Amino acid sequence: MMPRSHLLFGFLAGAVVSLFVQDITLLHVLAAGVLAVLIDLDHFACHIFKTKDLHVTNIWKRCFNDHYKDHKEDPHYKSRFVHYWPGIIIISVLFAPLFWWRVDIAAIAYAGYYSHILSDNLTKLKFYGNLPPFTFEVRKLLYPVYIDELLFDVFVFAMTLILLLKGGLL
Repeated sequence: MMPRSHLLFGFLAGAVVSLFVQDITLLHVLAAGVLAVLIDLDHFACHIFKTKDLHVTNIWKRCFNDHYKDHKEDPHYKSRFVHYWPGIIIISVLFAPLFWWRVDIAAIAYAGYYSHILSDNLTKLKFYGNLPPFTFEVRKLLYPVYIDELLFDVFVFAMTLILLLKGGLL
């Protein structure tokens, strides 16, 4: 998924958490969305570690454009830690002590992280990614937009607004 979708899905997860955990504010919900996007920094780190290339254009092309162009699983560039079971378990254990400090922060951290993992796994379902993308260029970087991902984003945004209104955060 593109960062836009992770951000919106993280907002939705934060809005859901706000219905069940006291003291969650709109800032917490926003933090869940930002955390959901920041999880993908491991793709950048993996690229830099493997290639020793710090050029942002090359990182973008490798991490986003190539991924969306052919959906190949390239083990040389594939980030494995935070997106797969060993990493999920380790990250979950690392977040656990947050519950003793502040339940609201822990719940939002888990919401942001698990929303990212869930939304990445949604892209593996057969109904997703079947429609061709339209692509536009920003500063010589291709930015693909899949119609079904855009429809998903609109749905998630609407659900987030409804939950935020229901929870009294808007």
